[in-house]
Amino acid sequence: WADLQGSVSGLLEEMSALTRRVEGLDEKLRSRVGVCEELVRHRTREVEQQVHAVQQKASLQASGAEEMSKRQVARMRKISQGLEEHARR
Repeated sequence: WADLQGSVSGLLEEMSALTRRVEGLDEKLRSRVGVCEELVRHRTREVEQQVHAVQQKASLQASGAEEMSKRQVARMRKISQGLEEHARR
């Protein structure tokens, strides 16, 4: 009977040690997951800022190109009108 009681006590101690070990591993895992999640959030914010900057730059370039196109059209009209006036003389 004493042997059986000793075996049960030993098993209980082992189970308790394994439980503590699993809890420690679980806490380490939660900590690492938390760090990884924060890194992902930080990198996502960086990428979003970069995308926003590129969008703004593209928008400015498109506006500049549109403005240049309008100037070219106006210049062409002016030249065309000048040629028409010159041809009438």
